[in-house]
Amino acid sequence: KKSSRFFESELPRMSKKAAAEKPKKMTEKDATSLVTNYLNEQNRPFNAKQIFENLHGKDIGVGQAMVTKILADLVSKGKVSTKTYKGKDIFWASQDRFGDMTEESGKELEATIKSLQTEEDNLAKQNAQQQRINARLSATPKNDALEAELQAEQKRVEALRERIQKLRGGIKAVDPKDKTKLEKKYSEVRREWINRKRKVWTKVKSKRRAERNVKREDMKGKIEKKSED
Repeated sequence: KKSSRFFESELPRMSKKAAAEKPKKMTEKDATSLVTNYLNEQNRPFNAKQIFENLHGKDIGVGQAMVTKILADLVSKGKVSTKTYKGKDIFWASQDRFGDMTEESGKELEATIKSLQTEEDNLAKQNAQQQRINARLSATPKNDALEAELQAEQKRVEALRERIQKLRGGIKAVDPKDKTKLEKKYSEVRREWINRKRKVWTKVKSKRRAERNVKREDMKGKIEKKSED
């Protein structure tokens, strides 16, 4: 079943200026065709007011009185069925146009419905996949942005190359003899530092040992004095 929006696209399009003016009255023949097609496409019950509102009768020059008259004519011709429900006349497209439903035609219709449902599911999956692809493409930088980023990177690379060239040109090689002298001097200084460190550590340990001995003797003297008392 199609929504009434389907018919909005088929209604006469009006400019803003034309919309402000009173629409030209539609002929009864055209209005009858519009109402008939609407009921056949929707294939569900409506009252006259609902049909009038769904078709935007005021905007296309079709009054509710004309809709009511058209429905009565269609009922008399057997194209539309009607029934009174809660005090209102309900109208729907005559089901005679579908013919008698046989078991074979019912199975064919059921098969068609399943086929359409499968097709709809496949289209929904394809649509979801396409939306994911579109989302990824939207997140991808545009060509202009990539070009600007590439140019910026090229400038940074050139600047680094120039800096490297300057550094290479400003570095002087060390003479092997001077290098040997420096290594020898370093070894001498390191040996001296190790010797001094060892001497200092020896003195520290001796001092600590002496302090412990003094404390031990002091404690021993106190204990002996206490024993004598």
